[in-house]
Parts: sequence; C-alpha cells; structure tokens
Amino acid sequence: MKIFFSAALIIVSLAAVARAETVKLSISNVEGSFLFGAVAERKGFFQQEGLQPELIRIAGNVMVPALANGDIDYTLMFGSVVRATLSGFPFKVAASFVDAPTGTLVGKAGMTPQNLKGKSIAVSSFGANAYVTAVLTVQHLGLNPSDVKFVAAGGDAGRLAALQNGLVDAALLNPAAAARAERGGLRLIARSYELFTFPYAGLGATNKKFAEKPAEAKRVLKALMRGSRFMREQRDETIQILSDWARIDRQSAADYYDAAWKSSSPDGTIPEKGLRLVIDDAKSAL
Repeated sequence: MKIFFSAALIIVSLAAVARAETVKLSISNVEGSFLFGAVAERKGFFQQEGLQPELIRIAGNVMVPALANGDIDYTLMFGSVVRATLSGFPFKVAASFVDAPTGTLVGKAGMTPQNLKGKSIAVSSFGANAYVTAVLTVQHLGLNPSDVKFVAAGGDAGRLAALQNGLVDAALLNPAAAARAERGGLRLIARSYELFTFPYAGLGATNKKFAEKPAEAKRVLKALMRGSRFMREQRDETIQILSDWARIDRQSAADYYDAAWKSSSPDGTIPEKGLRLVIDDAKSAL
C-alpha cells in the first residue's frame, strides 16, 4: 500500500509538470540583479503557480524584437522595456524588484568624489547599464558627466584590471568585484544604490500579453514576488543559490547579495521618482 501510494504521488507530480504552462522570461545576465527570478525558479514558486519557467539570457537589443514577436513571454529587464516603449513598442512594466543599480564606483587610493573632476572612469561599453549607472552616479555626486572621461573597458574583470594597472582612475564595478578591489587597497567612492533610485529589474511584457493572459501574468508576478521576499529573508540559502546559479565562489556571492538585498523590493512596487529618472534617461538616449 505504501509503495502504491508513493507511486501514485509520483504519477500525479509528473502529470502536474506536464500540464504546467511554459513561460519564457528574459534576463541580461546571471548576476545578482536578477536573483529574485532565479530564486523563484529554484525554490519552485513558478511551479506552484502551475508554470514552467525558462530564464533566457539575451541582450537588451535582442530582447525587444523577441518580446514583440512573442518569442519570449516576459522580461525582467526593466529599463529596456521603458526605452522600447518610448520608441513606440506596445510594452508595459508591471513591477520593479530591484529599485536601484548595484554598481559601485571604485577608485585609486585617495580618490574621493571631490577630486573626480578630470579623471577617467571605466565602464563596460557606451550605452550599457554600467555606463548609465556611472553617468547617474557622477551626476548625483554633483558633477557634470562631461567633467569626467568614460572609458569602455568590457566586463568587470577588464574594468578592475584597468583600474589596478593604472589605466583609469576609477571604475564602475559590480558588488563582488568592488569588494575584491577594496580588500586590495583601492578606494570605494560611492555606492549607486545609496545615491538614487532607478528601477533596474522587474517584470515587463507586451500590452497584448497583459490583456489576453491577465491570470497568467498575475501568477508570474506572484512567483517573482515570493522569490524577492525569500531573497530578502533567507540570506544564507539565497547566497548558495546565487553561487550555484552564477557559478561564482560563495564569498563573491555574499558580497553581491549584500548589495542586491539593499536595492531590492519586497512587493514589486515601482518607485515613482525612480521611474521618472528611467524615463528621462531613456529620452536622453533616444
């Protein structure tokens, strides 16, 4: 009887998986900014809503046509949705789960906000999120972006190497790279999330998706909300999830988590001031 009961449970579970609706959600990287989505996936929150998630990593310029054509169902790339909407695409943002970028401005020893003028700052590439974050950080430190020189230096490893080798005076780094730099004697100048709100990751989709499948959209939103809350409340397990998902060591995951937690939202509410900043930035870029 016990063996029969266990077998019946397995059959029911397999049937539930078979009935689950597949939803494809795009992300731009497997770092802490989209951690709430990874937690929701790995803790089974989507499955509990009758959904089978696929987190697909694609660039923002690829996401826009993919979302418009229905190749993906939803995106967690908040800023890209806003920019696309202002360009005429029929998209909407429904939630923000990361209310500020987690980037940190790090400089040479002795570097301060007061002596940044005339200095060079490494970013990933012009127009990318790291570049936008660096520009906004400089502005919130009281400088005009034209007061500094931005240098495209690739990923975090390349930016950190450029700073360590004296090729630039400062660099915009992710929390893990910033923590390594600080332990190596470099100077933390400013944490972006302590200066301004700027919704970075959330939930977006087409107007058609929200209109035709409102119940599905609510279930996706509920799963992500549970993922965000779990992330905020369960530090140790979330750090392990990030370490496994991003394939980074636990110390780097912990450094990233501590910044991601501070900029995260428990309920998906979109901060109005931050949204206006995203819109202004998008208009400027266009």
